[in-house]
Amino acid sequence: MNNRPSLPTRLGRLGPGLAIAATGVGAGDLIAASVAGRDYGMALAWAVVLGAVLKYVLNEGIARWQLSEDQSVLSAVVQRFPRWITWYLAVYFLFWTAAVAAALGAACGIAAAALWPIMGSTAWGILHSLIAVAVVLLGGYTVFERAMKGFIAVMFLCMVGSAVWLGPDWSQLSSGLLLPTIPADAGDGRLSDAVFMVMSLMGGVGGSVTLLAYGSWIRAKGWRGREYLSVARTDLSVAYLLTGLFGVAVLVVASSLPGGGESPGGGIGLLTGMGDVLAAVLGDAGKLVFLVGVWTAVFTSMLGVWHGVPAIMADFLRAWRRKATGRKHESPSGRDPLVMGLVVSVAGLAIVLVPTGRPLWLILVYTVTGSLFMPFLAFVLLRLNSARGPLGRTLGYGLTSQIVLIATLLLFAALGMQKLVESVQKMFPG
Repeated sequence: MNNRPSLPTRLGRLGPGLAIAATGVGAGDLIAASVAGRDYGMALAWAVVLGAVLKYVLNEGIARWQLSEDQSVLSAVVQRFPRWITWYLAVYFLFWTAAVAAALGAACGIAAAALWPIMGSTAWGILHSLIAVAVVLLGGYTVFERAMKGFIAVMFLCMVGSAVWLGPDWSQLSSGLLLPTIPADAGDGRLSDAVFMVMSLMGGVGGSVTLLAYGSWIRAKGWRGREYLSVARTDLSVAYLLTGLFGVAVLVVASSLPGGGESPGGGIGLLTGMGDVLAAVLGDAGKLVFLVGVWTAVFTSMLGVWHGVPAIMADFLRAWRRKATGRKHESPSGRDPLVMGLVVSVAGLAIVLVPTGRPLWLILVYTVTGSLFMPFLAFVLLRLNSARGPLGRTLGYGLTSQIVLIATLLLFAALGMQKLVESVQKMFPG
């Protein structure tokens, strides 16, 4: 007798990975894929897929450690790594939260105002922040997961539907996916801009700090013990498959529009401008479908950050306190007041910063600290999940996984340096 769960049963168990996918695909990913499609057509579709694969490897490492040791990666870092790393993380979390809260509030406001122009983008941004707080505080994890599943279905159908509706050149798309190339930049034949775009696509797909939220969400889901590792791998495989398809769909839409969807303005304004171009090609219905996809993408990022980041920060603060005081593991029962307070704080930051935008000094400090985070995470996972470490040869990384993690570390280190140089140039032009 076959006791293997049916496919619908197995799919019904999924959830934390879908929340990670919905959170990780935000305004930045949409903009990067749109610019890549506008400037290089479908030639860089492979970079989107490779980025999703790399983020899968990182998130699988997070699940591998936590399910094996019943300890979050952050707690292990605080316990096992030098004290200066703990201070670095504290500074980074502080500035990352401020910068991302401001960006998400502004992005939600602009996307909502483009869809429903009944009030300004600032008012929409503040309203979205309040709604996200209500969902997180009043609904708990179960309501949050259901909301994220529904939103990711809508955003996926809208964006992939828009790409198919435009009738792309399927042969070009196949070439872009299966034949990795880095096109020469128009005019002077240089590769530099194209290389930077490849790195941005691979680095931007699937989030950064929010990867750590997966540990919080699988714990909330009740996944504990090594026996859940195969479930987590399936969960993450589906999540990053959707992430890759979504990113490729955005790239296809941008490359299929007249003039690459060129529109005035930058940032998320580029995306709302693409909606106007779509209206000329597909009519108002096409514009509506695309803008709904954009709005769900940025709002699910807000929901995921509002829910996941406070849990990450609470875990970090408690681990720091345990190391300082020598106390054993703390397991708050019921509603965690520390998490609830941090949720309100994150939303409050967004409400305060949405009208003012993100000042350059904040962007600079955020970039300086953030340029180290992804290579740092790859390094931490290499150390924790080493076959010679606590996991041993049974669950420790093999040679292939180590090579992929080292390549990921080098990629994100190079990308971080690129972003750092760009931010310094903006801060001190000339």
